[in-house]
Amino acid sequence: MVRIVDRRETRALRGRGWWARRAARLLGRGLRAANPHPSVGPVLRVFSGARDPRVAGIAGESLERVWRDGGDGWELLWRGMWSEVQTRTGAGFPGYFHDLPYPLARFLLTPERDCAHRPGVRLVAALDRENRRRGSSAAAALDAALHSTDPRVHRELTDLLASTDQPDLLAMLEYAFVEGLRNTGNPTGWIAEQHALWTDGEPTPLLTAVLTNPHLPRRAVDILEGRLGVLAVLRDRADLLAGYERNYLMVAFSDTIANPAVPAEVRKKCRRVVRSHRLEWRPQELPRPARQPRPSRRPDRRAGGWPTSYPGTEAGGGHDGGGYGGGGHDGGGGHSGGFGGSF
Repeated sequence: MVRIVDRRETRALRGRGWWARRAARLLGRGLRAANPHPSVGPVLRVFSGARDPRVAGIAGESLERVWRDGGDGWELLWRGMWSEVQTRTGAGFPGYFHDLPYPLARFLLTPERDCAHRPGVRLVAALDRENRRRGSSAAAALDAALHSTDPRVHRELTDLLASTDQPDLLAMLEYAFVEGLRNTGNPTGWIAEQHALWTDGEPTPLLTAVLTNPHLPRRAVDILEGRLGVLAVLRDRADLLAGYERNYLMVAFSDTIANPAVPAEVRKKCRRVVRSHRLEWRPQELPRPARQPRPSRRPDRRAGGWPTSYPGTEAGGGHDGGGYGGGGHDGGGGHSGGFGGSF
């Protein structure tokens, strides 16, 4: 069956005319079957890369039909779409990233009538609709917006991120800002570039989307993440700083101010906020873990030359006791290294 699907996919991708259109219809029929997963990848590839526009249109009709029907077929199509666009090359850093073809991006940006969040497109509606037990696809959507090789995909998805109020996408934008601020100036290039906020002192599209989105920053969702307080300051929302733990705010602002890779204007703004809000280190506010006694590494003559924390040495031998818990004055330890006690 797999070989048949491969032959049909090759014919639909490379061919023209009736045979190619027939192959696309048969692939679409398999996509609508009871177990459509084997046909998800071929239909998506034909839709994105067929030489004949009519063949791509037939594959698109099959995708539209499965999307409207919903159910398990829709979930498999949605998950398979992000699995299909994973690749290892082109982003400049190791690991996988998502390179979304422009036809698939236009498919996901098609207006959706019943959408609880904005903008009302299929991508946003699908994030609300997907099965959360399998995880959220918001990270894949953000990755596609940042690292897709097609500039049209990059531009249109970034515009969506700059206006959306979808909670999962907002959480991913906050995460990307925190990671980007933490790794600004990192000597390992690909770590610094993965969620870069500035390039030559100018905001990247990611930072522009974060600073443009009217729904960011949200009120403190993680009171221990002080770098979200830096985001609040950049958005002129210093009133939100009260929701964060002061010591973590101080650490985040100190790191930002001391980082020469952060633009001077941002550091100056953070320094001004630290002074005006009197952010200072308060160690009494941090819970102190209970002290655990450290094992001594110094020889203790009363224990026969072994650290007192080792087993069997708590009641160690006397001056002549040797070995593990050597005997006392009458013990059989002594210089012979017995195991303690007299025989």
